[in-house]
Amino acid sequence: MPSVMSTKDNIKKAFKESNRFFMETDFMDDNSRPRKVLGCKTVPRRVLSYIDNGIITEEQAFKVHKDNVERVYEINLD
Repeated sequence: MPSVMSTKDNIKKAFKESNRFFMETDFMDDNSRPRKVLGCKTVPRRVLSYIDNGIITEEQAFKVHKDNVERVYEINLD
């Protein structure tokens, strides 16, 4: 399953294309900025903001943050 760096533009683009991805904060594909990471609160804040502003639905958020995790790691988060 692909991972998406959780920048604002990346998240919007990813949700437009699919719900089959993980949101990441700990890598960047920019060799000029080694060890660059986003803060650990970035993903929850962005997701809640996007839900509140109608950019994504709660169902899309659950798909990415629950269903995908359960499928890949073969666990149950209920």
